[in-house]
Amino acid sequence: MEYGMNHVVFEEMFYVTGGCIPLGAEALTGAAHQSNEVAAVLPFYMYCFHPREWQEYTLFTEDPLPSALNHAAHTALGAQGLHAGKKIKRFFYGASAIAPPLPDNRPTASSMKEWTSRIFWQYQSLHQKARVLESRTHTRRPRPREWFVTTAGKGTYYGAHENESSN
Repeated sequence: MEYGMNHVVFEEMFYVTGGCIPLGAEALTGAAHQSNEVAAVLPFYMYCFHPREWQEYTLFTEDPLPSALNHAAHTALGAQGLHAGKKIKRFFYGASAIAPPLPDNRPTASSMKEWTSRIFWQYQSLHQKARVLESRTHTRRPRPREWFVTTAGKGTYYGAHENESSN
């Protein structure tokens, strides 16, 4: 499911940014300040594609938004009905632990309750899209030596299936 989730997260970020994903955590956070849709996808995008950069940026930035998003993601993914994976929960637990506490004098565009709700529903949507994507694609990554070549319509097998009749 990891490949499907990465694909869905990238497509969602591409869609909400209007086809131009900003480069770097600072630029993405700036885009998140402009759009709540970008802000809801941002933690998952950074988790999938730039996890270390996100943690470092969260630790050293003065901007309260990354801290708020990490705390909200940690809270949302901990909901019992969501059944999020251990790896993503662990990531946001660590990210919220290293994040500075949210200052009351520098609020974000939404309250923590609203961010948590948005991120909860965003994860639910992304997870559902990834499940649909994985169920529709019946392709699997080929193992080495499990491939065949069709030559002149004879369907000759090479590799792991050598014991079958090969003409």
